[in-house]
Amino acid sequence: MESVRSPHRVIVYLVVATLVMAAALLLAGCGGGGKDRMSVVGAGTGRAVPDEVKVTVAVVTDAPTVQKATTPNNQTTQAVINALKGLGLDDKSLKTDVVEITPNYSEPGPEGTSTIVGYSVTNRVIVSTKKVDMAGQIIETALAAGANSVDTLEMKTTAQAAAQSAGLKEAIDNARKKAEVAAGAAGRKLGKIISVREIAPGELPYGTEAGGAGDGTTPVSPGQNEFPVQARVTFELE
Repeated sequence: MESVRSPHRVIVYLVVATLVMAAALLLAGCGGGGKDRMSVVGAGTGRAVPDEVKVTVAVVTDAPTVQKATTPNNQTTQAVINALKGLGLDDKSLKTDVVEITPNYSEPGPEGTSTIVGYSVTNRVIVSTKKVDMAGQIIETALAAGANSVDTLEMKTTAQAAAQSAGLKEAIDNARKKAEVAAGAAGRKLGKIISVREIAPGELPYGTEAGGAGDGTTPVSPGQNEFPVQARVTFELE
C-alpha cells in the first residue's frame, strides 16, 4: 500500500531546509575570524581629458564599371590626403584603409532576379593625431577636398589607467557609504575592509561628453572620456 505524505510534514521539511541554508550562509559570512561580514557593490567613474583623436573619412564613388569607379576614387582620395597634409599632418598621422569594391544591383524584376548595374568603390583615410583641437578642422578639410563620408570620430586618452584607478577609489567610497547606512539600520557598526574585487564590465565603456567647439567649422569638443567602475567591497561588522 502506497503511503501518503502529510502536508504538515512537508512544511516541516521545508522549514528545516530553510534554516539549514540560512545557517550555512551565516557561517560563510562570518568567515574564520568569527565576525559578521557585509558585501556591498559600489560605483564610481574615472574621467580623463582626451589627448588623441582618430578620424576616419571615406571617398565613395559609384560607376558602371570597376575601372570607371576606381580611377576617380583614387584621384579624390589623393586630393584628400594632400589637403590633410596641408594642415601640418605628416605621413605617420595618415593611413589609407583597404579599398572596398561592392557591386550595385538593380531592383528585383517580376521573377525576383537582380542584375549588376554598377560598382561602388570605397577608400578610407584614417587620421590619428595628438592635436585633439583639430578634429573639426580635419573633418571640414577632408569633406572640402572630396571625401563624402565621415565613418568614425574617436577621442582617446593615454591616461585611462589613472582614470580607472580614480574611479575605483570612488567606487570603494560609494560602497562604504552604502554599507554604513545598512549597518546603522541593523544597529551595527562598520568595521575594516576585508576585500575589494573590481567587477569587470560587460563591455568597454567609452563615452565623450559634449561642450564647447573645435577649431574648424564643424564643432567638435574633446570633453571628457568616462570610465565607469564597479567594485564589490566586503566589510567586517562590529
